[in-house]
Amino acid sequence: MKAGFITVFVISCISIGCKKEEKVPIFHPGDMTYGRMDAKKNGKNWIASSSAQNYDNIHSLFALDAVTYSEEGFLREELFLNKIPKKVGKYVVSGPYNDIIDDFIGSAYHTLEDDGDVLEDTWDVDETAADNYLEITFIDTIENIVKGNMTVSFKISTDGGKRNADNPDKVKFSKGAFDVTFFN
Repeated sequence: MKAGFITVFVISCISIGCKKEEKVPIFHPGDMTYGRMDAKKNGKNWIASSSAQNYDNIHSLFALDAVTYSEEGFLREELFLNKIPKKVGKYVVSGPYNDIIDDFIGSAYHTLEDDGDVLEDTWDVDETAADNYLEITFIDTIENIVKGNMTVSFKISTDGGKRNADNPDKVKFSKGAFDVTFFN
């Protein structure tokens, strides 16, 4: 009986393709005073508290961030997008968050551990993905409101390899929507 079950299991795995299910940690949004971002994170519903920040020296651009927390209130994820034009339109997301020289929106994603002050793993924009974009659908610079949608794919880039083996090699935030206010 036991041998028959094992045989059926092995044949089933071969015919339908057994695959280890990738863990996709989903944490909790924090205070949403300044807004929220909703997306599919590797296909699973994801909600984060979010806000927009003005640049001090470049008034035509802004940055967007989204963060999540553990049940205990410790910071767990940060998603950043920068160099976003303050006008309605659809823009390519390509390259690192801190690359100020090119004309693309940059982005970065990372996870944190411990009490939220220890960097765990980092991901860079996966530039092979054909659908990395951010679209501004509404912006009001008087009321300081911005709305839009986005899709961005990332690939692991942690120096020395992943620190948390459960983290996926690739993370895709798809069908994302944000509704935020500027906090500065």
